[in-house]
Amino acid sequence: MASPDATLNEHICRVAEAGAEQLEACGLPIRAPLVILAVPEIAHGDVSCLGAYDCNRLELRLVTPAALDAALAPDSVLRDIPREALFDSLVVHELAHAALARQPCAAPPCLAEHEYVAYAMQMQALAPEHRAIVTAAARGLDRVTEERLNEFIAVAAPDTFAAWAWTHFSRPGERLRLRCAAHLRRGAARARRLLNAPSQGAIRMRSATRRPSSPRCTTTISPEPGATPVSARMFT
Repeated sequence: MASPDATLNEHICRVAEAGAEQLEACGLPIRAPLVILAVPEIAHGDVSCLGAYDCNRLELRLVTPAALDAALAPDSVLRDIPREALFDSLVVHELAHAALARQPCAAPPCLAEHEYVAYAMQMQALAPEHRAIVTAAARGLDRVTEERLNEFIAVAAPDTFAAWAWTHFSRPGERLRLRCAAHLRRGAARARRLLNAPSQGAIRMRSATRRPSSPRCTTTISPEPGATPVSARMFT
């Protein structure tokens, strides 16, 4: 029988591979090798985080599903989402940051723009009934504008920012269509400006196609103290 850690390792790889396909279908390919670590806690100063991407170490850290209760804010609407579903969506969120780290940025540091894309991809990775939990708790969905999707809201009210980003990203009538996974979504002018490489336009519409069946993610034991023994090495 596989140990609980081995089971989590394999699960992370499956979710990461599916998430990478989702991102690539939106024109956000993962180009560099990544290491994914599941850890008991992540802190940024005095603030607990659910995930983090280190662009220097090409390392993605996620709080384990078992530790999410301790990491979530007491009033976070994310508490109403099943832990495994939430964890899976966090994998996609941080993978989006990894993909965005190599994309051009219209006006650095682009915190709000990066979080916009990461939250849109995270929300898309959730089942509709779980997305509805997040959007139902947010106010102002009928007044979402690019100006309101700003750095202050991303930092001060991340749950609201997630709901607003999804509402804006999936809104009918936006100028750019994205084919993400099996769903046709209408993209945002904000994402267009973020990824406006002159020779490529922005996020390019493309069909989701599977790569050859060779392994893209493998798990090994991580020697790092305090980490769940997973080193999910992928996309080499």
